[in-house]
Amino acid sequence: MAIKITKSILLLLIFCTFSLLSCKTGSKTTIEKIIATQRAIMPADSIIQKQKKGIDLIASGNNPVNWYLEIDFDKILNFRSADGNNLNILPSFSKKEINTTVETYSTQTDLGQLNIKIFNSSCTGNETSLNKKTEVHINTTVYSGCANYLYNHQLNDIWVLETVNNVKQHARDFNKGIPYLEFNLQENKMTGTDGCKNISSAIEVKGNRIKFSAFALSKVTCSKNMVEKIFSEMLSDKQVDYFMENGKLILYLSDDSKLGFKRKDL
Repeated sequence: MAIKITKSILLLLIFCTFSLLSCKTGSKTTIEKIIATQRAIMPADSIIQKQKKGIDLIASGNNPVNWYLEIDFDKILNFRSADGNNLNILPSFSKKEINTTVETYSTQTDLGQLNIKIFNSSCTGNETSLNKKTEVHINTTVYSGCANYLYNHQLNDIWVLETVNNVKQHARDFNKGIPYLEFNLQENKMTGTDGCKNISSAIEVKGNRIKFSAFALSKVTCSKNMVEKIFSEMLSDKQVDYFMENGKLILYLSDDSKLGFKRKDL
C-alpha cells in the first residue's frame, strides 16, 4: 500500500511539474511574441518623440514642391512648403468627412480654403515610412505626398481591466473572469473578452485615438453587468482617446467615463 501511495504521489508531482513548465513555456512564448511585434513596429526615435509631444499625424511630399505637415488634432496644425505657403493654426476644422476611401478635413485660413485628404490607400513611389496617400489643397494648389498616423507601439500588448472610473474591478464579478483587450498593431485588430463573451474587432490607431469597428461576439448567454454594457455601447464601433504611462493604459470614453488597464502578468 505504501509503495502504491508513493508511486501515486510521484506521478502527481511529475504531472504538476510538467504542467508548470508548460505554463511557463507558454508564457515565455507569448512574451517573446509581444516583444518581437513591438520591435517590428517601433518607429524611429524622432517619430516616437513627436508622438510623445501629442502629434497625431505627419505627412510630407515633393509635388509640386517640398512640403511638410504635422497635426495635433487637439492643439495645432503646422504646414510648411518651399513655395512659401506656410500655416500655423488651430485644427478647428469646420467640416470633416470620413468614409471607407478617404478622410477629408476642411477649414478656412488666411491663405484661403484648406482641404486635407488622407486616402485609405497605399502611397506609391514612397521612399519613406509614410504609407497613406495624402493631398493638401490650399486654394487651387494641390500638394501630394504621403502620411502616417502616429501611435505608441507599446500599445501592442495584452491589457487587463483594472478600474472603471477609478473603481477596482474583480474577476469574481464576471461570468468568465476579468475582461481584457489584446491589441495587434501589425494586423490592426483587437481580440479579448468582456468578462463573458469573446470579442474581436478591426482597429485603427490615430495618434492618441483608437477606432474600433463593430465588435464580433461569441454566442454565449450571460447575465449582463455594467462593464459588458460599456464594452458593447462605448467601445464597439466607436473612437476613444487613450493614454499610456508606467505600464498602465487608460481609455477615455465619449461620456467622460474611463477604463483603466494594466499589462497582463505572463
